[in-house]
Amino acid sequence: MDQAVLEAVRWHTTCRVGMGTLGQVVFLADKVDPHKVARRPFLERVRDLAPTDPAGAIALYLTDELERLLREGFLLHPIAVEARNHFVVQSRKR
Repeated sequence: MDQAVLEAVRWHTTCRVGMGTLGQVVFLADKVDPHKVARRPFLERVRDLAPTDPAGAIALYLTDELERLLREGFLLHPIAVEARNHFVVQSRKR
């Protein structure tokens, strides 16, 4: 099986630094699924940003999600934290 497809499937929930374009697209597509947007209207911002600034959309989603997990007392996946920081920097470089 194609490595890009395997990567996209493996990291579609947490994301990771170095994820290729396909992986980023799958990650964002999973987050802006219409059923998820209906439950969490915040995701409209992620959806609207994705076509012009995918790194910014990923950073926005991960920032919100990590803040939510902290508020609710959950542990943070270190790879998701690292990915959030990476995509914040990538978005700022644009």
